[in-house]
Amino acid sequence: MSVLEKELGKALTPKEVATYLGIDEATVRKYYLKLGGIRVGSRYLFFERRIVDAVLQQKEDEMDFVREKGETEETGDIPHQEGGSGVRGEVAKLTCREMEKRDKFGLLSD
Repeated sequence: MSVLEKELGKALTPKEVATYLGIDEATVRKYYLKLGGIRVGSRYLFFERRIVDAVLQQKEDEMDFVREKGETEETGDIPHQEGGSGVRGEVAKLTCREMEKRDKFGLLSD
């Protein structure tokens, strides 16, 4: 196992990331920076830990946004909002348990 693999986990292709997230491969390439990917020439690379970090960060950002838009201090209720699209909207709707169920590549396991 290489030092890089120890630090960042297994390297994944855009196709593998697209399959894991249930989105189109072109979308993965378009949002590679937000998904923790890197681009070397015309090649895109993703690493397991960076993808998990990016997904969890997106979820956290979405929750912060919802709180700013109307969570009440007394009850902690978050008002229902319609819409949401793309990776960010889809990930924000998932609970940790649902994410673990969808985790085909074992990215969320310790």
